[in-house]
Amino acid sequence: MASASRVTAVRAAFRTLIRAQRVAFANDELAQRLALREIRSGFEKSRHVADVQVVDRLLAEANEAADFIRTQLVQVKMNERGNFEMDVDGTGKGGAVVAEPITPSLVKAISSEVEKENQP
Repeated sequence: MASASRVTAVRAAFRTLIRAQRVAFANDELAQRLALREIRSGFEKSRHVADVQVVDRLLAEANEAADFIRTQLVQVKMNERGNFEMDVDGTGKGGAVVAEPITPSLVKAISSEVEKENQP
């Protein structure tokens, strides 16, 4: 049986992930639903893990994922020119960063760069 402290840690990790996705996808209900589904699915798959070391590793991964969501994800919207824009200062008025549209040629260029980096 799981110790009370591990159960508490699992619940805390779950809540931390939920909070992180709510902030990251605050204006996107679909993204929130999909993220919540993915979080629940991950926890359900690991529900019956009894090995303490595996549970500790999974908790570390969950906390790392929450940190990643909080610090590395941004929400963008397409503007009237077809470029993606993100609201950096959170006000919705200025302070926006604009990025060029993602095209198939850009994806291909990035993919080839990643392949080069991963070659021995």
